Amino acid sequence: MISFQTIRMVTDELNAFFRKNGVRYHYGMTTNGSLLECDKIEYLLSNKFDFFQITLDGGPKTHNKYRPFLNNTPSWNVITKNLLYMREQKEIFKVQIRVNYNAETFEDLDTLIDFIFHNLDERFTIFYHGIGKWGGKNDCNIDTFDNNMEVIARLMLIESTIEKQVNPEMNFSCYNPKRHMCYAGSPYHFTIGSDGKLRKCSEEGGESDTFNIVGTIENGRFEYNISKWSAFVLPGGAAGLE
Repeated sequence: MISFQTIRMVTDELNAFFRKNGVRYHYGMTTNGSLLECDKIEYLLSNKFDFFQITLDGGPKTHNKYRPFLNNTPSWNVITKNLLYMREQKEIFKVQIRVNYNAETFEDLDTLIDFIFHNLDERFTIFYHGIGKWGGKNDCNIDTFDNNMEVIARLMLIESTIEKQVNPEMNFSCYNPKRHMCYAGSPYHFTIGSDGKLRKCSEEGGESDTFNIVGTIENGRFEYNISKWSAFVLPGGAAGLE
């Protein structure tokens, strides 16, 4: 959203290409919501952006603690103001409010659910995701649920959300942890990076590119490395090909 003029340029060019070639299309966006201001919302909704993932980590107390701006000022009011403006729009869209939780934010989630119930509508759903340690330099400072408790906590959150008449965006595989799978594990899921490379995960740049880049688009078709692809989608990774 910092580069919104680039988003507009790319969207306008894609729209023209899709219309010319009779391609059905729509767009989605993952954003923290802080720059999702009125004029930008109107542009996006009028150009077939119909899915948004926006993060609120609990009510104002825990969200502002875990997700402040870089200058350490609160972000809750800025983001929720933008959500309230989206609610006033008549277009068909869905906002998936992502909630990253640990034991502390878990205790504050009733505040968030009540806010959604009283202020938003059925286009706004909740997606719960446990806070994890993903290898960053601050992993040792991050509080997380015990792995054995995380799934139970998520089920409790889903049940509480339904009781409060808010729709939890849920993958039913959460009832069977062994079936939980990242989208990168889907054989037909790819992302096209800003450099034109074909990736399995949406993460781009740095060390992850050594395994994440699985191919390119050449001569109007996907050209990908079968061994790198299999590491994401086969149970045994590349060994599954042997």
